[in-house]
Amino acid sequence: MSASTLHTPPWSALASRTAAIAVTALFAVNGLLLGGYGGALPSLRVKLDLSYSDVAILLFCGGAAGILSMQIGGRLADAIGARTVSLGALPLIVFAALALGFAPGFAVAVVGAVLVGLGNGAMDVAMNALGVQVESARHRPIMSFFHAFFSVGNLAGAGSVLIMSSILGLTGGSIVTPLMIMLAIVGVATLAVLIKITPEAAVVQHTVDGVRTPIPRMAWLLTVMALAFGLSEGTAVDWSSLHVTTVADVDSTTGSLGLVAVSALMVAIRLVGDRLVSRSDFWFTSSGCTTP
Repeated sequence: MSASTLHTPPWSALASRTAAIAVTALFAVNGLLLGGYGGALPSLRVKLDLSYSDVAILLFCGGAAGILSMQIGGRLADAIGARTVSLGALPLIVFAALALGFAPGFAVAVVGAVLVGLGNGAMDVAMNALGVQVESARHRPIMSFFHAFFSVGNLAGAGSVLIMSSILGLTGGSIVTPLMIMLAIVGVATLAVLIKITPEAAVVQHTVDGVRTPIPRMAWLLTVMALAFGLSEGTAVDWSSLHVTTVADVDSTTGSLGLVAVSALMVAIRLVGDRLVSRSDFWFTSSGCTTP
C-alpha cells in the first residue's frame, strides 16, 4: 500500500478546462476579498479612529487565526477533500467582510480580522492542494497562473476602493461599509458558481502499511522559503496602503494605490512563472540532470 490516496476522483475531471477555471476562480475570489481588506485598512482606521498599535493588534489576531486555520484546514483537506474545505472556508471570509464593514468599534473589527484569518488560512491551504492535483492531472505547470489570479484579485479588491471612491464620491471611513457589502455580494455569487464547477479532489493518506510517513527533509527548506515569501507578501498586502496614506499624506482611499502597485507587479511576474518552470525542467532533462 502506498502513501497516495484513499479515494481518487476521475482524473479526467481534474485535467479538464473546467477544473482549471474553478481553481483560478478560487484564487481570484480569495485575492479579491483580501485585496479589498488590505486596500480598505487605511479607511477602516479612519472610520474607527484606530491607532497604528490597534491596526497591528488587528493584523496579529488575523495572522494567528490564519496559522491555526492552516493547520486544521490542511488536515481536513487531506481527510475530506480540498474541494470541501475550499468552498467551506470562503463563507467565513464573506462574513468577515460584513463584520468589518459594519463594525462599530475595535472589538468587532478584531472579530472580523479573526474571521479573515480563519477563512483565508483554510482556503489558502485547500485551494493550493486542489491546484496541485489539477496541475498533476494536466501534466504541465499551471500553479503560477493560479497565483497570478490571486494577485489579479488583490488588484481588483484594492482597485475597488479607488473606483468606488471616484464614482460615489466617498472618502475616508465612509467607503468601508459599501465596499465590504460589494465584496460580500461578489463572494456569494462566486461561491454559487464554484459549487457547481469545482471538481472533487483526491483524499490523501499519509501512511504506508499503517505507519505514518515522515516529512521529507526538503520540505523543511521549503517551509523556510514559504515563511520568507509569506512575510514579504503579507506585509505588502497589509501595510502598503497604510504606508502610502501616511507618507504621501493623501486620503485613505487614495492610499490603496500602494496595494494596487504591488499587486500589478506580482501579476506580471506570476504570469511568466509557469513558462520559466517549463524551461528549467527542459534544461534539467536535456542536461541529463535529475531532481531528488
